[in-house]
Amino acid sequence: MSTRCRVLIGGFGAPGHRDLDFGRHLVAYLQPFSWPEGVVVEDLSYAAHLVLHRMQELRPPKLVLVGAVASGADSPGSVRRRVVRAAAADAADAADAHDRLAASMGGAVGLDHTLAVLGQWGGLPADTVVLEVEPADCAFGAGFSEALSSSFDGVLEAVRAELGETGPPSLDLEPVIETTAPAAPAAPPGGSGPGPGGPAPLESLRDFAARRRDARDQDRLRGAPLPSVPGLEVAARSRPWGMGLRGGADWHDVVALDGGWVVAVVGSVPGRGMEAVGVKADVAAAARASALLAGPSPARIVENLDRFVAAGGLGRGATVACVALHPAARELRLCSAGECPPLVAGRGFLHDDFTEPLGGGGQGQGRLERAVEVPPGSTVVLFTDGLVESPARPLALGLLELEEAARRPVAGPDELCDHLLAACVNRHRREDDVTLLALRTSPYRGGHDRERDPHPPC
Repeated sequence: MSTRCRVLIGGFGAPGHRDLDFGRHLVAYLQPFSWPEGVVVEDLSYAAHLVLHRMQELRPPKLVLVGAVASGADSPGSVRRRVVRAAAADAADAADAHDRLAASMGGAVGLDHTLAVLGQWGGLPADTVVLEVEPADCAFGAGFSEALSSSFDGVLEAVRAELGETGPPSLDLEPVIETTAPAAPAAPPGGSGPGPGGPAPLESLRDFAARRRDARDQDRLRGAPLPSVPGLEVAARSRPWGMGLRGGADWHDVVALDGGWVVAVVGSVPGRGMEAVGVKADVAAAARASALLAGPSPARIVENLDRFVAAGGLGRGATVACVALHPAARELRLCSAGECPPLVAGRGFLHDDFTEPLGGGGQGQGRLERAVEVPPGSTVVLFTDGLVESPARPLALGLLELEEAARRPVAGPDELCDHLLAACVNRHRREDDVTLLALRTSPYRGGHDRERDPHPPC
């Protein structure tokens, strides 16, 4: 197995944390280059025990890890080379490694966690080098600071130096790259720039990597396909936190029923990591099945979920907010189980009480269902608490910020979702998943006539 991988180059990144996400995106930048035989370039931004399994599978004699590490000792964008020695671990090291393993499996993925686990369980090659880049901006948000954006070339040179590579790098133009990557410009007359077939400029490759990253991020934010419903526009966003998976522990779903009704649900399950994602899938499937069986009654849907949790214990403590909406009849019914109250943009929250999570309402008491009138042109917003709560902001303040941000007129649900994320999430450090679902009814009465509502929403 070792002959198949001579060197493993791995990047680490914290999704959504600007400069701290550097290593993950650096991998996308490095992969299109031609590398010597036996060199594997991979993103290792996942739980440490999975990295350990990958190391035991490849058994590389040399390991080069790249990521952003804040030391405060160097200027932003500086690249530090650190040699890591595999040493025998004592009892204290073992306890620390177990703690880091538990944290990693809970979603706190990081370079230091992985090194501790690899060192403890024999997955660290004797020749291990870490290339650390000093970050400038560790806040939550997309993209990098200018200092790190300009450090790609320097890190590429450092990685190539670890392999003993000299001379200009070349691109490995697989068919998928040829159809997507920007073409290398021809050399000007009499000039010495790259011509057809020569290496593409690093700036062009950087642009290609950025576009691929943006496409992946957009795919993640948009989540599962949403149904097309007459008289209703629907948009959703999902932002997992703290692990390299497509989805986190939050979810959303929209189910079209007979008679013009639509059921929309957002929810969250406790915990993080692979186990939470599995539980989420089961609870989400149960919610969809319940909606199809119970019809447009959010209370019955949530009560069925209570019984589902009580019967097997799976999903206990999960939270959901469920609404049934009839756009033509202007009627909305809602029921929550521990989740944040839905919001009508420009009008405020539909209720302000927080009920018990799933498993707490299945004691024969039933769930409370409310019914409200929704004027034409209204936008109903369902969301999980990651949108409004963070270590730097209490829930009450987050709800006020969301209500204020939702008063700004926007073109449609897609634009509203992006606006609410920018206003409520991007400016704050968060430690939770975020899911957001927006449903906008037609600005006209009924499904076919064009009579405008004399009292449109704000």
